[in-house]
Amino acid sequence: MKRTTYLFLSVLLCLVSACQNYDEPEPGTKSRRTVIVYMGAENSLNRYSVADTTEMANAASKVPKDVNYIVYLDGAKYPNIYTLTAHDGLKLWKEFKKDQDSADSTVLLNTLKEIANEFPAEHYGLVLWSHATGWVNRKEAKRRNTILVDNNRNSAASNAGSEMNISELRWALEKFNHLDYIFFDACFMQSIEVAYELRKVTDYIVGSPAEIPGEGAPYEMIMPALCKGDAAEIANQYYNGYKDGDGVVLSVIDCSKLEALAKKTAQYIPTLWANKAELNTSGVQYFIPFVGGNSYRPELYDMNSAMHKYLSEEAYKDWKPYLEAAVPVRKATPYWYSIFYEGVLTDPDYYSGLSMFIPNAKYEAHQWNAQFQTTQWYAATGWSQTGW
Repeated sequence: MKRTTYLFLSVLLCLVSACQNYDEPEPGTKSRRTVIVYMGAENSLNRYSVADTTEMANAASKVPKDVNYIVYLDGAKYPNIYTLTAHDGLKLWKEFKKDQDSADSTVLLNTLKEIANEFPAEHYGLVLWSHATGWVNRKEAKRRNTILVDNNRNSAASNAGSEMNISELRWALEKFNHLDYIFFDACFMQSIEVAYELRKVTDYIVGSPAEIPGEGAPYEMIMPALCKGDAAEIANQYYNGYKDGDGVVLSVIDCSKLEALAKKTAQYIPTLWANKAELNTSGVQYFIPFVGGNSYRPELYDMNSAMHKYLSEEAYKDWKPYLEAAVPVRKATPYWYSIFYEGVLTDPDYYSGLSMFIPNAKYEAHQWNAQFQTTQWYAATGWSQTGW
């Protein structure tokens, strides 16, 4: 994830001094909002975590007094929890004495509960920061999982280790307080399969259906929106930070509209893909290509682009308002950075910023068609009637 390496020394000195002398928080009344930034950086993104926390520290003056801004950081050393305030800047609150697997759903849940217990609020926002692969399980991962890489080595080089799949993430968040938003500062998380799984634990999801820049979010720019709980403004300011540079693809999902979208989509899926049909995807916007033998992930197709291609004009007009209600904010530059290919917005008129999986026989070797059958989106939208 981070954009520049400026002020690394200053933030490191700040963190070191905080380690030497810090106070336990005083129990208090509920704040307006607690923002929790959960950074899974025990992997190759570790260097970007320093730049991102530097940006957060630089934006400390933008944190209101009635907002708790808490950073859990698991990088190349043991995890730590920091507070960020306008008065004290970035300050160490808890120093862990041993390592823990931050990609374990129980660790995530316990961490969130501990923070909420000490920093209670009327509203909560969650930033999940790490590597991610969307809903698709990775074969090489320890538990075949999809987000929050922890190599369990305190290493800044290896990405081989534990990850968390989306059902585990849902399990943890169902046992936590309801969230105003989840902001995925991680690649490929803005898929209908992920969103539908998490629809009951949060009001809004902010993220990208494609890769995000290694530098990640411009935290100095999005800090006010994070603290206000303004999902649309998080996406807008993130976009503004990259529109004249490497580029980025972003959207906001309104989770309250997803069940209506699923119900409407279920009217068309069984017919479109009847008898295990394989539909031509030529011309459909995708956010990553599939190369034969690539076990990383399948193509991730833009949902609006795909349904526009496959539905009749009348059916598309019937279906489109449900998608637009579910994805009220859609931002994309013409090009964006990708380590896999040149990211290009090929179908801008029908871009939605929300990816969908389209089954295909070529995915059988990777078990992605079978994995798709385990998603709640599959069950809700009539895919079981197609034979896929």
